[in-house]
Amino acid sequence: MRVRGLILSTLFLAFGAPLAAQDTSSDALTIDDVIDLAQVSSPRLSPDGTRVLYTRRELDWDENKREARIWIVGTDGLGARVFTGSSDDQDPKWSP
Repeated sequence: MRVRGLILSTLFLAFGAPLAAQDTSSDALTIDDVIDLAQVSSPRLSPDGTRVLYTRRELDWDENKREARIWIVGTDGLGARVFTGSSDDQDPKWSP
């Protein structure tokens, strides 16, 4: 249960902070805004507890499809970056 809380906290720090910093005086959220949101799933905590792998799906408007990539971020929420190059990667796992 503690690990789940740590993972959720990390993902919130990685993605919640930019959302909170947005200007609230703009127009209401549109359906296009909702469709354009990145979908985050499959968080996996590293064996040493310092990093999290997760799948992030984003819409490619030109191709009209969602692309999935595996990302990595520190458990402190810093240093989020793409971990794999393929646009079809998903369901990450750490090697034992």
